Amino acid sequence: MDQKIKKVAAGVFVLLLLAGAAYLFIETGKPAKAESVMGVPVYSAIPLEEIQQKTAVGLLTPTGKAETTCTFEIRGASTLDPKGYMIHLERKPLGIYLEQNNAYIRGESDDDLLQACHAFMCLRENISCDSSLMLIKNITIRNKDMLIVIDNRTGNKAGQGYSELLGALGFMQAQRVDTNSDGQINSSEMNASKIYIYPYIQYGDNCQLQQFKNALQSFNITNDTVSCDLITNGIFLTPSNTNQIIIDGRRIMLEGDDAHIHTEATIVRDILSPEFIRAFYHLN
Repeated sequence: MDQKIKKVAAGVFVLLLLAGAAYLFIETGKPAKAESVMGVPVYSAIPLEEIQQKTAVGLLTPTGKAETTCTFEIRGASTLDPKGYMIHLERKPLGIYLEQNNAYIRGESDDDLLQACHAFMCLRENISCDSSLMLIKNITIRNKDMLIVIDNRTGNKAGQGYSELLGALGFMQAQRVDTNSDGQINSSEMNASKIYIYPYIQYGDNCQLQQFKNALQSFNITNDTVSCDLITNGIFLTPSNTNQIIIDGRRIMLEGDDAHIHTEATIVRDILSPEFIRAFYHLN
């Protein structure tokens, strides 16, 4: 009889432990911590490699500016499906929480939510992302002139990312020229501007400056070629067998296959200027 009582007590104890664990998961939303991406803690109730297959996603209507930017970033590398893997953006302490049918991207501030969003995309797209990725904007601003180099071996998707990065750099350029931050660039601000964007195409070891025109500058230059080794700062889009974003001194390296370079460019676009994509679609 004593043996039976012990077995029953042990069974009850196990059930209580399981119930407690379930309660803790429901209350905190924290399954076991799997790893950290870009400084964002990732908690997963599924094997992490499974997340890379969940590209058909459902997205809720964004409720704020950071949510809107994140939604565009995720859409750029996903197939929209209202019955797909549901992604929720929540104003809660920083973290990513992965379940079988739902992902929760969390951050209390705009910056934290976007950091978690970028980390989610790095994780889902199997991109190795530098832990200092959020410093890209500061690095670019310190460089003063903004250079971007795309390897001529890349394809259309990388070219699309290159164009989006040029747009984000142009938006940054306008913000920096608008010294009184009134949203208008007057003639004196424009004349005083010494901030330029230099787009290059890389051909082997040589980089050729491209014609470029926007509201603040115009280059009509041909055959202006330099050794790529002499370009010590800027954003570089380069084909590689490894999908990764690396910060190497003042160089920001986007490497991988064509589709992943586009996704990496989207992430960097939204780090440089989260406002750009909203302004492009008149959602600011």
